[in-house]
Amino acid sequence: MAQTLGLAIIGGTVSLLSTGLGASISPRVLNKQTSLGDTRRWLDFALGLMLSSVAFSLIGPELLHAQSSTSFFQVVAATLAGVGLIAALHLFIDRDEHTDHSSTPIAGRELSIPSSSSKLLALALIFHNFPEGMGAGASLAGMPLLQALPLQAGLATQNIAEGAMLAVCFVGFGWSWKKAIIGSWLSGAVEFLGAVAAGFSLKWSSALLSPLLAFAGGAMLTSVLIDLREREQRPALKPFLSGLIVVPLLNFVL
Repeated sequence: MAQTLGLAIIGGTVSLLSTGLGASISPRVLNKQTSLGDTRRWLDFALGLMLSSVAFSLIGPELLHAQSSTSFFQVVAATLAGVGLIAALHLFIDRDEHTDHSSTPIAGRELSIPSSSSKLLALALIFHNFPEGMGAGASLAGMPLLQALPLQAGLATQNIAEGAMLAVCFVGFGWSWKKAIIGSWLSGAVEFLGAVAAGFSLKWSSALLSPLLAFAGGAMLTSVLIDLREREQRPALKPFLSGLIVVPLLNFVL
């Protein structure tokens, strides 16, 4: 029991530190770049990596390995619950926020992102990471180590990119870099809490592993689809495809 919670905490700690790392290096990364194209390609890679994690670590294996129709429908229901959570949160924000998509100068360049300073929107960006943290904690606590490592590596890589881009978004709201980095670290802390919640759930019943992973996968899938839909331009193909092959490649190597 204690080992289950301990492993979940380790998974949450990795998520926290990788998100914080991305946040902490974001000012230096932007200052060294000659254009924001590199930053966008970095995010495109992270989006592909998230989809790869959903397909090959979170939802796909749980559907394939379902032992009965009941467990299959549990995975489907948990996936839809994750989808519904993020979709409802997004609709709530859309209803209460009227953002002005004007160009905001960051690191001497122009970045077109919402200029709203709403705390509600910032909290939404932070707390959507809770189900992602649940996936990190549940996988390490409930899956064989060799199966969990590719997902952990994929999530950590994605979190570095997400932490950096979240800090950039907060700067776009008018925050200072210091506040933006703190906000992004809080996002990682929310992932840690999600991992701990998953650990406690698995202590109660190991049968919750598949639904927890599927719930996290549904939430991640919806986040990616919303991001792609609201993009002003299509993701760069090469970074996106590179992200897609990371998890199956790690699965093959490990």
